[in-house]
Amino acid sequence: MMISSELSENFASIFQIFISDENSEPPELLQPAIASVKQCFGAYRYIRHDGESLRAFLQQSFEPAVVAAYDKLRPYAYKADLGRYCLLYQFGGWYADISIQMRQPVGPVGKEVELVYFFDLGDGVVPGRSLFDVSNSLIYSTPQHPVMERAIQTVIRHCQDEYYGNTIYSPTGPSVLGAAIASETASQKHVSGHLMALTPSHPRRNLSFVLPDGQILALFKKGWMAPGDVLFGPREGTNNYADLWVQRKVYC
Repeated sequence: MMISSELSENFASIFQIFISDENSEPPELLQPAIASVKQCFGAYRYIRHDGESLRAFLQQSFEPAVVAAYDKLRPYAYKADLGRYCLLYQFGGWYADISIQMRQPVGPVGKEVELVYFFDLGDGVVPGRSLFDVSNSLIYSTPQHPVMERAIQTVIRHCQDEYYGNTIYSPTGPSVLGAAIASETASQKHVSGHLMALTPSHPRRNLSFVLPDGQILALFKKGWMAPGDVLFGPREGTNNYADLWVQRKVYC
């Protein structure tokens, strides 16, 4: 899969991605969330990619099929899905969505841990949705991990087949990552938490990333946004992957 043989010897990086029409800065509403990531990952090297720099990285480091898949995807969120798998495969480290608001500091991950991920229970039981979906909003991986390679190859195949699947998460997102992890032999080198609603019966369900010991590591965007807040759409110079999926306009 790899063209570049350059690998990071120290995979202590935290990656974020924000893709917009003009490669603009993230909106003001996201700045507190970004600041929380920088603060809580203070021991890590912070790297944020826009669409231009992300594509350049893919072109330099991966085979043409990866770049072709990236170019074929219309939703910016789906492009970012592919990008995060590639960044973690190449360099290792952490990835956090641009809308994640951290609640706990994150120190160095021990050598005995290869993956940290969160099963996606945020929507509860939804018809058509896989029960093994894993959130790809907050992930840790060591470099060249086979789970990330499988996720990349699945996205390539889905782009070639113009696959939509059962839900908005099927082409590139939690369903892809969940399937890649499910095909991996169970390992004590995996740390798995849950993305879950802390107050499921309330209007604000407080979706949070919860570690195995019960610590709340971070808040999902729906866990801190106020009603009516809009993060992604034409006004923000981005697009909405859910709308494009419903309209069957995911692929160029």
